[in-house]
Order: sequence, then C-alpha cells, then structure tokens
Amino acid sequence: MNTIEVLRESIIEELGGGESEYNSGRYKNALILFSKALFSICDYLIASKSLKLPEDHSERFRILQRHLPAVYLIVDKVFKTYTDTYLKPSGKESCEGLKNAIRDVGKTEKLEPKLKAIIEKV
Repeated sequence: MNTIEVLRESIIEELGGGESEYNSGRYKNALILFSKALFSICDYLIASKSLKLPEDHSERFRILQRHLPAVYLIVDKVFKTYTDTYLKPSGKESCEGLKNAIRDVGKTEKLEPKLKAIIEKV
C-alpha cells in the first residue's frame, strides 16, 4: 500500500470509529477519533500535492498555512478542542464542531469521490 492508500484507509477507519463512539455517547473518544481523521485528511491532502508529510502538529500547521491556507484556517479553529481533551471532558457540541470542520475541509479541497462521499455523511 502506498502513502495515499494508507491515509485513505486511516480516514475511513477513524471516521467510522468516531461515528460509533459518538452514537454511543462516548464523546471524548469520538472527539479524539474525529481529530485524528481531520489530521489524516490534512496529511492526505499534503501527500496528494507530493509534499513531505509532517512529523508533528507544528510542521503540519506550517505546511497547511503555506500550501493549503483555507484548510489551515479550518483546522486552526478546532485544534484547541482537540488539545482540551487532554485535561477536560468532551461533549456533543465539541464533537459537532470537529464534524463540521471535517465537512468544511471536504468542501474546500478536491478529494476523490469515495472519500468525499464518506466525509459528507459525517
């Protein structure tokens, strides 16, 4: 499997897991999985542009800011929601914010039809 394929499968798995946790009322787990899906989508977009994949969040943000500024703005708005999971409980509203960000990124960037369809259903 190449990098794009691995990232595609990660996105699908993380979104499915996030939905499952969300529907079970386990919002912290859902938020973590939705965040990971969002980061995987970012990495997928970065890889699609044949750019070097980031090694950490800081590098991801620098790449997004430079090469995918619309995505950067979306992700930057919800990143604190993700980091808040370290020390705070997460609720349904926080999950909805992440789900909206995922859908917004899906609208902002051209994605393959299979991924676009899955993201639209989040």
